[in-house]
Amino acid sequence: MNKHNDSRHIAKAAVWTVVGRTVSMSLKFLTVPILARLLMPEEFGAIAVSITVVIFLSMLGAMGIPSALVADKDDVTTLWNQAFTYALIVGCFLAVASAWGSGLISQSLGATDIKTVLVALSFLIPLNILGDISEAALTKRMQFDKLAIWQVLADVMGAFAAISAALVHWGVWALVIQQFVSAAIRVAGNLTVMRIRPRPVWPLPDILRMGHFGSRVMFSDLLLYFCIQGPIVIVTRMLGTSATGLFSVSNRFVELPNQIILSSLASVLFPSFVSMADQPER
Repeated sequence: MNKHNDSRHIAKAAVWTVVGRTVSMSLKFLTVPILARLLMPEEFGAIAVSITVVIFLSMLGAMGIPSALVADKDDVTTLWNQAFTYALIVGCFLAVASAWGSGLISQSLGATDIKTVLVALSFLIPLNILGDISEAALTKRMQFDKLAIWQVLADVMGAFAAISAALVHWGVWALVIQQFVSAAIRVAGNLTVMRIRPRPVWPLPDILRMGHFGSRVMFSDLLLYFCIQGPIVIVTRMLGTSATGLFSVSNRFVELPNQIILSSLASVLFPSFVSMADQPER
């Protein structure tokens, strides 16, 4: 029996994922009060609104390709090289477009004070897409222990960088640094575990082939994202970034059970069900 179908292996993967996310969320639980004493609510609000835009564009750019990669039967270097090439091209394009249109975006959200922050965070988009694709590679191989370790390390280093920067009065840029440090370590760690050196390739036939499946996944993910993040946009337009900061910090605690349990199980069960696709009786 394939190890992906083995109940004990699935249970072990689920435990690793739950433990990893529990540690990460506990770290955030401890970090947020510290940063809340060092920073202003409007600074948290500026990050929350900007990250909402960045994650939306990252999901749009990823086009559901990471999920399609997990579901695809192939697992060869050529496929991953195409995926990383796609991430770099689309991610860089969206980063430049977001930075260029930051004034219009911030104005439409009713938060003109986030423009500079949004410009900086726009360049997280390539890292986010690269991170999702590298995570898909480890998910496909059920290496959830490695994913958990690197995610915790990324969160720890990001939190340390943010607190250090906040202590020297860098203000909102402490939170910007936190995002970049965490994203960079996540990508570097996942690529280290993959043990391949991605290189640009062209054309991208396999990525185009996955577009149909990926677009449906993306549409579903975007609907869910709008349901979860929509309130941030509404609060920002109605009450300003200061209220958004308070709402965002409080909402992190409310989302803890969902992030730790439901998201963990979903991430483990998806590749497990994929591996059973040709065994309808299971």
